[in-house]
Amino acid sequence: MFIKLHETNDRGLKKGRSFRAEYPIWIESETEPKDIVASETRKVTRWKFNEWDYGKDSIQLATNARGLFSMIDSNDGLEKIVIRGYDKFFNPNEVRKTQWSWIVENTLGPYEVTLKENGCIIFITGLSDGTLLVCSKHSTGPIEGKTNEKIHSYVGMKWVEKHLKKSGYTKQDLALTLYSMGVTAVGELCDDSFEEHILPYTGEKSGIYLHGLNLNTAKFSTYSCKNVEAFASKFGFLPTKYVIKDNITELKKFLDYCAETGSWAGDDIEGFVVRCKVKENPNDSFSSDYFFKYKFDEPYLMYRQWREITKYWLSGKPINDILIKKHVDISKRYLQWASLKLTVDPERAERYRNNQGIIELRDEFLSYIGKRGIEIINHEGSAINDDNMKFAELEDQIRRLSLHVNNSDDPLVIIPVATIGCGKTTLAVSLTKIFPDWVHIQSDDISGSGVGHKMVDMCIVALFPMNPHKKAAPVVIFDRNNHQFRERKQIFDDFTEKLPAGKKIKFVGLSFMTKSHPESTDLLWNVTVERVMSRGDNHQSIKSEELGSTVVEGIMKGFIGRYQPINTRVPPDYKFDLVIELQVNSADSSRKNLEKIVKAINMKYPYMISQIPAPEHLDAAVKYAIEEYKPTINKLVKGSERAKKKIKPSYFGVLIDLNREYITNNIENLFKCQSDVDKSFFNLLKERERVQKTFHITLVHIKNTSIGKNKSRDHDSQSETADKALTLEDKQTNLFRKLKTQLESIKGFKAQSGINVFPGTDLLFDVKFERLLWNDRVMTIMCSIYPTCTYNGLLSVGPCHITIGTADTSIRPVESLELLDRWLADQKAGINCIEWTIEPKGLNSQKLMVFI
Repeated sequence: MFIKLHETNDRGLKKGRSFRAEYPIWIESETEPKDIVASETRKVTRWKFNEWDYGKDSIQLATNARGLFSMIDSNDGLEKIVIRGYDKFFNPNEVRKTQWSWIVENTLGPYEVTLKENGCIIFITGLSDGTLLVCSKHSTGPIEGKTNEKIHSYVGMKWVEKHLKKSGYTKQDLALTLYSMGVTAVGELCDDSFEEHILPYTGEKSGIYLHGLNLNTAKFSTYSCKNVEAFASKFGFLPTKYVIKDNITELKKFLDYCAETGSWAGDDIEGFVVRCKVKENPNDSFSSDYFFKYKFDEPYLMYRQWREITKYWLSGKPINDILIKKHVDISKRYLQWASLKLTVDPERAERYRNNQGIIELRDEFLSYIGKRGIEIINHEGSAINDDNMKFAELEDQIRRLSLHVNNSDDPLVIIPVATIGCGKTTLAVSLTKIFPDWVHIQSDDISGSGVGHKMVDMCIVALFPMNPHKKAAPVVIFDRNNHQFRERKQIFDDFTEKLPAGKKIKFVGLSFMTKSHPESTDLLWNVTVERVMSRGDNHQSIKSEELGSTVVEGIMKGFIGRYQPINTRVPPDYKFDLVIELQVNSADSSRKNLEKIVKAINMKYPYMISQIPAPEHLDAAVKYAIEEYKPTINKLVKGSERAKKKIKPSYFGVLIDLNREYITNNIENLFKCQSDVDKSFFNLLKERERVQKTFHITLVHIKNTSIGKNKSRDHDSQSETADKALTLEDKQTNLFRKLKTQLESIKGFKAQSGINVFPGTDLLFDVKFERLLWNDRVMTIMCSIYPTCTYNGLLSVGPCHITIGTADTSIRPVESLELLDRWLADQKAGINCIEWTIEPKGLNSQKLMVFI
């Protein structure tokens, strides 16, 4: 087994790869007799596989053990198993060998049905010198960034000590017993004071539930439940409940009965683990130990969802942004109720963040509505109709809690985050038509430089007038696109600096576009282009009749290309108190969005909108904004004049339509699959906020061309088709000139400083991620690109990469290319690499861009 484990510990192996890591073991502290510390000399080796490699007939793993640790025996120098978990087991019908027909045909009774406790698995074994070794599923010893009290193996050891104290035995007694038996004791650590899961474990129910004694052998072999129960009783562990069914018919009947209520003997349970024997060969009498699990999907999936959506909300994500996949109605009510409960009790919210009080909050909600979780599931769809009175009471409590939470009269600043044609001004005019004391401050009304700063000044004057006879506005609408992080940061920073002492405001974001669904972006484009073109010159800055469709579309594409959606998990957007998700998918979307804004503010800030206006009033307001409102100040965008100016691009590339959070999460997932790889540099990038905000692949940079190097040559005399005769610099120069010429030929192109989506071409690229590379200075993704159509023979020049970030501001992103060149030249010293094995493995239809 160990030969194959070492052979498969190869980074290049995509299937069946083993992952190896070493950890110091816990030993008695010499300075603190009652405590344990990490050994400086003794280590244990952990082995694991990717979860998705288990149970596949096409992949032969070195072992199916889930939880495997080894040490070198000092007597003979051989590597030996010291901890052996169960072979990975599955739910019925999850893999071929848990199809119910296969179980019926190939397993043998009696069937030991053990209760599946809801905690963290803990492995306990002994070494020859009487040292007790306690591990979690994949580690032991200290963990960087965590206190000992937050580490599973440490808390597991402490619980072992508590159990032994009650039994009268010592850690050495337990260790030598386990060593002499050659087994691993397997238990479930269940302690809500340490970490809550789904089911409650407090008081006498807390501790380690012993449910297995596995032989430390390559082949899976385990003791019976009767023997495990006796061992648990001897050493003071909590016993795991079990029942024995003699045959498969009795087993199936029992499991189906418990599944109807999600309980056993009156207690809610997560499910069972069924332990039996499996025939090694249909023609002989030999059998092996075989496990499969029988988990109840509900109500535990609903409970887990409640826990996750609550944590999303606590992380700063607005309720309307949180995806609820199942049990939508009841889960929305739960989240509304829970969010308000936690808002009025910050200490409780902090406990929840630390996995404390999760079950308490859930049970309080279930108690209030008078239903158990399984009852909600069994009556879903009819529950609301059957219990209108109770849910009406719940809605009333939610509203009263909301009034308590928002009992201040802090004014609001509404900040659209939009692109051209989304309808932000239409909505602003509609809102001020309905609420005349609200103030609409429009960027197009302001001339000169520093428009954003001037708008903040005007907001401050409207909200907190110096003239005591002038009424303060309760709400101001900051009518500008605000489509980039830097613009929103400027707004928040300015307000922080200029807000009068002792005054508070709340920021409400209007999110018109998420970029998460390409089809919605396409629909938004179609709707906004139609709007802008149809209104002609009835706009303060975009005069489509005067500028023409090419110029206007170029301007609009530039805005969409630079658009950075609201992300309340990171600065500056975490300062939004409320984000209202709007849609631009039809001609009448402004009317729908108006109603959504009014209802959202009414729910969150009832002191601001105490009663929702009648539908006819909303209709009239939108009609006025669209048909009667006329801009009084014209602020022209002179696209044609800008087009005549010589364009000076720095580089051309492929714009990667992913934000920082998405890239960061995917790299995190990649490291999780390669847990033996040092991720300290990636952690440093995150801590220093050195992960880039936008991402691209450079096709050609002016510095790598003869143009950038000020070389004089007659490029017209060179044949661009004779690529073999051209140097790399020649190829880059030809490509740069070709793209620049194309760009300059586009009539009315309005170049913005920074990134511009390349107008006037349908050229798109498919991008394939190949590997993640980094050293102690820079991190990059090596990739390949493929044009989805031919464009005058346009090809990538040189290797492609996406820079993730650099260690500090003194390191330029161009070092990514140098890193990649060294890797391709097989000069890999000091370079770390992970193959990109996770989804998504690439992106389709990425746009051409130019940086000016």
